[in-house]
Amino acid sequence: MKTIRILLPAMLLCLGAWAQENPYGIYPVPHSTQQTGQTAVLTETVNIIVDEGIDQYTTDRAVQVLEEHGKSPLSAPPMGEYHRRYGSNEQSTPPTGEQGGGCILRLGVDASLATPGKYDRHNITIRKQEGSELAEIIIVGENTDATFYGLASLEQILDADADNIACGEIQDYADVKNRGIIEGYYGVPYSAEVSQDLFRFMARYKMNMYMYGAKSDPYHSQKWADPYPTSITSEQKKLGYLSQSMLRNITNTAHQCKVNFIWAIHPGSAFTNASNTTVVSKIMTKFQNMYRLGVRQFGLCVDDVSIPTDDATQQLNASRVTELQNLIDQRWNKEGVAPEDTVKPLNVVPQLYNFNQSTEENRQKFYAALSNSPAKVDVYITGQKTWTVPNTSDFQLGKSYLGREVSWWWNYPCNDQDVTKLFPMDTYTNFSIHRRIDGSSRLEANLQGA
Repeated sequence: MKTIRILLPAMLLCLGAWAQENPYGIYPVPHSTQQTGQTAVLTETVNIIVDEGIDQYTTDRAVQVLEEHGKSPLSAPPMGEYHRRYGSNEQSTPPTGEQGGGCILRLGVDASLATPGKYDRHNITIRKQEGSELAEIIIVGENTDATFYGLASLEQILDADADNIACGEIQDYADVKNRGIIEGYYGVPYSAEVSQDLFRFMARYKMNMYMYGAKSDPYHSQKWADPYPTSITSEQKKLGYLSQSMLRNITNTAHQCKVNFIWAIHPGSAFTNASNTTVVSKIMTKFQNMYRLGVRQFGLCVDDVSIPTDDATQQLNASRVTELQNLIDQRWNKEGVAPEDTVKPLNVVPQLYNFNQSTEENRQKFYAALSNSPAKVDVYITGQKTWTVPNTSDFQLGKSYLGREVSWWWNYPCNDQDVTKLFPMDTYTNFSIHRRIDGSSRLEANLQGA
């Protein structure tokens, strides 16, 4: 299956297969779980051994999970040193006395786990140490991020019992590459505290992407070219305003939770105004300001403005998207830049994001022009209508227009559609009770992106 990126405003997209058996009670349900029928003892002291490919965020997350379950993590030698001291056999374990006694949590990286169509793949082994009742837990991912997501499974296992742990094997991966939400509605934005709490929730359930495009944030839209203020009033805070220090705290928490925080800008019709020759440079200046606050990916929202219909404006629109991506690469993605300092590809919500907004002829022209933008630029659609439920037909239509895969902004639930209601139930129920949005549509069981 091709990559499908579906981001949901104000709700989460869950990953993982709905397996028939889930003995550990983990959610999202792992793709494969086998238990041996044995249990191992998890002592108060747990020795953490990390591979050199594991980053500090992953190590810190392991410490957090253990401490929140009453454990005392101890640093052990890195896995390379571990092998030199105790042999290269990965099944061997160091003498517990030499590590101060207690259980072992090993975090590793195995790039061979990477498999097309299976994202953030990781394996978890829980077993007894040789000749002991003490537990050894091994989490190995295709990269450090994948290992980080494996810790979400461990967290939920320890929620059930932090002292006696069932031995077994878990093999898991995500079916969807980018799993998260968009804060992109009209209304009071989330507070900084709510956003940070949401990121911690996302880390627990292996979600990895959050796009910030709150339409009521003036520094996203009306004052898009201006830097965020250094301070705000208490009244502004109630309205969802953010200061620079608040944004820095937000991005710090996002990095700690392995949530890719995408800050999006909304320059409106200025983006395709031929007489406005400084719009791209102003966007880049704002991006540089946001980069200093910790942002490592950007979005461009030019939705909800007039749709270009003439060839010249459509070409200008595409060329400016290209120029923006090229400037991002020149600024932050040069050879030698540390991975954590690079900037991921631009996310674009175009003027023509739902197909019913324009004629078939203009849709083809518009996307043909946009297809000349760099292939790594993510372009979002909402299908035939603004609140369309993701479906294979519209995915295929979007790809036929653009000449490459498209991403889907699932515009539901969207509180600004009806501010008199709350949406506390599952989406399927809400579809049927709120027909203004999308009738009784259902998400396809085998949704295909191409």
